[in-house]
Amino acid sequence: MKILFVGVFDTDRKSTNTSQLLSFKRLGHEVTGYNYRQRALLSGRRARDLNLYEVILKGNFDLVVFSKCNGISLALFEKAKELTKTCLWFMDPLQTYDKEMRVKTGLVHYFCCDKKNVLSVAKEFNENSFHVCEGYDEDVDKPHILEKQYDVSFIGNIYGDRSKIINSIDKEVSVINNAYGAQHAM
Repeated sequence: MKILFVGVFDTDRKSTNTSQLLSFKRLGHEVTGYNYRQRALLSGRRARDLNLYEVILKGNFDLVVFSKCNGISLALFEKAKELTKTCLWFMDPLQTYDKEMRVKTGLVHYFCCDKKNVLSVAKEFNENSFHVCEGYDEDVDKPHILEKQYDVSFIGNIYGDRSKIINSIDKEVSVINNAYGAQHAM
């Protein structure tokens, strides 16, 4: 299958999109990555969207996977759907499943998310919505032999009821922010 994967890619694997792109390739697909945020920084959003449209138009892709893609115009989503099969890949929590993402959910052939509470909302906008576990990168997410540093740790940002849950733990919880890739695994 020929896939255009529109996401965020980097060399140090902080973005899970990098691992996902490599996994599509390992499965035997012909995959082209399009770094939508980097392109917008270089040329602006409008020029990025025009360029992305040209890539989709000329690429003869079987599938375009949009990984979140906040800031990409709704018109581009509509045009892409006319040209090929499209999927919105959304692995974030419900708190960030905002109006833009809900509209985009209805503008694609398929919607995939990692959180079940997002799925229940997404089904209101697209009956072809599916729960897909985000998975892991076997090259990065692996055991490391390290000296014990914490009794209890939490990796992530504190929002919603997370603070209440963390405060209910009897032991001191070390909260770690901005841990990605190999650092996250460690």
